Amino acid sequence: MNILIVDDNEQIRTVLRRLLDGEGHRALATTDGVEALEVLRREPVDVIITDIMMPRMDGYRLCRTVRGDERLKDIPLIFHTANYTSPADEKLALDLGADLLLRKPASVETILETVRQVASQPRAVRARPAVAVPESGVMQEYSDRLVAKLEQRNVELAAAEGKFRTLVEQSLVGIYVIQDERFVYVNPKMVEILGWPAEELASRPVYDFIVPEDRALTRENPRKRIAGEATSIRYDLRLIHQSGAVLQVEVHGSRADYNGRPAVIGTLLDITERKQAEAAFKQRAAELERFNRLSVGRELQMIELKKEVNEMARLAGRTPPYELTFLKTKTEGQKRP
Repeated sequence: MNILIVDDNEQIRTVLRRLLDGEGHRALATTDGVEALEVLRREPVDVIITDIMMPRMDGYRLCRTVRGDERLKDIPLIFHTANYTSPADEKLALDLGADLLLRKPASVETILETVRQVASQPRAVRARPAVAVPESGVMQEYSDRLVAKLEQRNVELAAAEGKFRTLVEQSLVGIYVIQDERFVYVNPKMVEILGWPAEELASRPVYDFIVPEDRALTRENPRKRIAGEATSIRYDLRLIHQSGAVLQVEVHGSRADYNGRPAVIGTLLDITERKQAEAAFKQRAAELERFNRLSVGRELQMIELKKEVNEMARLAGRTPPYELTFLKTKTEGQKRP
């Protein structure tokens, strides 16, 4: 059978396509109702499996259009949805002419059995002409369900946005958004790190807060991200604190869309103390190395002086005052094959 999959989720399209192809069917995949109608008008299709919530044309409108088309109206249609699962949603699906409604995620066995079931029904049983339910009643029902889902989605988005904002505002690292070479958003930690008020940071070019020697680097890296040459970049940078002090920071930024336009969103971590500790460690290690070299040099000079004194004692017929047997042992060891 030729089975048309309509879903704006790429992963679901891929899974269904592989499943149906593996069962010997020919699966066709589209992302919304508009693309589905284009395929239906040029390809023979035996069964339609469609999501409901999709861009451009949703599953309800696709079903209504298919049932109103004389050539397409007898094609079995299955709704496969995770959002429209209430009894009212199912009633509307059947009123519009769908054969069945499956709740995501449906098992492999359920999908295959449902396809076999609707495909084996006689045409007279499965055909649901669009005129079977009054147009005004169906469209009112459709409008009511759509409004209800949009209201539910808005509540969910508002809750998610509130959680995200709380997370960002309470973050222990600086978070920023740069657009048109200016900060369009900085979180409280970013303000704390730099010491500048948020209004001041937003009113001036980003480069005003960067050490002059590092400005070329900061021009190039955001350009690469916005141009798509690099998805994310991580690097160290020197910024100017409000007090005039130089801060060492670690920056990690990625390309994003902000208010419908390209931007860079990223995190900023103050690593000034870590850099200072690293510099102090390197300095102490260098000092220790110099001390070791001086100590070894003095020790060698002392050994040579003791050797000279021992030699003078032997020439004078006296016992050498310094025991240097460890040198003999070392020399003998080097001579052994």
